[in-house]
Amino acid sequence: MLKQQLRDLLLENFSDQELEQWYDPLSLEKLDKKTVNILFPHQLFLDWFNNKFKKIFEEKIKSFHQPDFIFLYNIRPCEQKHFQQNKIIEYENISTGESENLLHTKEPCTANIFSNNYSFKNFIFNKKNQLPLSAAKSFAKLESPSPFTLHAQTGRGKTHLLHSIYQELTNFVSKKYIFFGKLTELETIINNNAKQGNSLYIPFFETRIFIIDNFQDCAGKDDLQKTFINLMEFCLEQNIHMAISIDSAPNDWDFMCTKLRSMLESGLIIEIKKPDLEVKIQYIQTQNALFDLKLKQGDVLSLARLYREFRQIQGILLKIMAFKTHNEKYSGVNMELILKNALMYPPSAINPEFIIEQVAEYSGIKPED
Repeated sequence: MLKQQLRDLLLENFSDQELEQWYDPLSLEKLDKKTVNILFPHQLFLDWFNNKFKKIFEEKIKSFHQPDFIFLYNIRPCEQKHFQQNKIIEYENISTGESENLLHTKEPCTANIFSNNYSFKNFIFNKKNQLPLSAAKSFAKLESPSPFTLHAQTGRGKTHLLHSIYQELTNFVSKKYIFFGKLTELETIINNNAKQGNSLYIPFFETRIFIIDNFQDCAGKDDLQKTFINLMEFCLEQNIHMAISIDSAPNDWDFMCTKLRSMLESGLIIEIKKPDLEVKIQYIQTQNALFDLKLKQGDVLSLARLYREFRQIQGILLKIMAFKTHNEKYSGVNMELILKNALMYPPSAINPEFIIEQVAEYSGIKPED
């Protein structure tokens, strides 16, 4: 009822199509007579709302309710309820226009439990991945060539480094000047903008930095690739910085049109190599201490040997956390029980070919040599 009443008021200033774009996806929860919690699908949506629609939206609420009406802005919580943490959210009192902090308990997705500490400091690496970390730090200071491309197979830390770049940049650049999201999110903005008949550059007239994850999602989308070429040319003209991640090496970029591939190859391209045993052990030990999983050293070594990528390790650690959560007398992990039917890949055989492959990768030479 409340949402529809506000929508009717907003029709005085916006078309039905515009409200479908930015108002209809919102969720409104009335907490008491004077307080409404407004939930957004994700942070990018909230940032976009703050820049373009917040002012008039608040004016309509003020005209509809008493002047001291309070409303909360928040990201829509996940349905899962096993892991909780305190979260400071912002609310604004219309009568004063002043922002204040409110302690509010949220229940985040367990799938994101490992992503809360994305930072350069928490990126675990050794010598063979020192270059990607250094290059990412350089880009975060806007000192690295653009476009800056990180490539690696899934689960090797691309998203972690992009988040770290974003966190570092926000120390000296306002968030409103940064686009940070997946390519599909950028595509949605571009498509919605095109439906309104606007120029490609309208949503990005304030953007000075693009940080784009999952660029491989442009595969099979010729129109998106052509549009992105125009966007990259605009960025070059306006000295706008761009960092992207993609899950394949340049030799496998056949899904891109020639010009787009050439434009990416004109920038800095860095590979994140797969984590070796040393790095995986360090990562598991860190999570073990952080979440008090009580893994024994032998358990840590077994997990590091059995799983190849960080996301696979995260998956098994989530199983261990769930086991801990639902067992009141938990004092350690029954690894045989946890690992039963959980292996994604069989353990690698230790044979001459495997040893040659590992030594060649570490030394930066071809296995044939």
